[in-house]
Amino acid sequence: RITDLLKEKYNVDILIPKSFMIATQKDDFVWLRREAERFSQGIMFWEYPYTDTIAFNYDRLIEIRDSITKKYIPGPSEGSYMKIAMIEPPEDKRLSFNGHFAVEMRGLWELEGDFMGGPFVSYTLVDEARNRVVTVDGFVYNPSQEKKDLLRQIEALLYTLNFPGDEDATTMK
Repeated sequence: RITDLLKEKYNVDILIPKSFMIATQKDDFVWLRREAERFSQGIMFWEYPYTDTIAFNYDRLIEIRDSITKKYIPGPSEGSYMKIAMIEPPEDKRLSFNGHFAVEMRGLWELEGDFMGGPFVSYTLVDEARNRVVTVDGFVYNPSQEKKDLLRQIEALLYTLNFPGDEDATTMK
């Protein structure tokens, strides 16, 4: 099961429906996807050591997400890859996510070198017990169709993220 893999390899608990599959798995990154006839949903998880609060700087969050997606989320055309669409820069806000300091980022993604895009939402938080920064990011692709409900489904899954040993693990505080 994907949830067992995430707990064992990345030390996170998160509810993932059986309809998702592992698209890419690396030491510090995993991409899960759900493919349906007319849409797709993706959840990405990555981590890196926490050194200081620069990890939560707006430009730094964009830079990291774009470098991760360039490396691991290819498009269908040769050389194409996912990136944040800066025509409408993403919004960010600080919040408490299951008891951890976090930055929520919402915006649009697009493919560099191709014609695809859609909405995304991400949460970047500190796992103090393991001295790391963790990002869980969800995105939707549903061409020419409503995306709001699909993104809400992803958000509901992202909200279940917690670290083993955390109390009150499945509710956002």
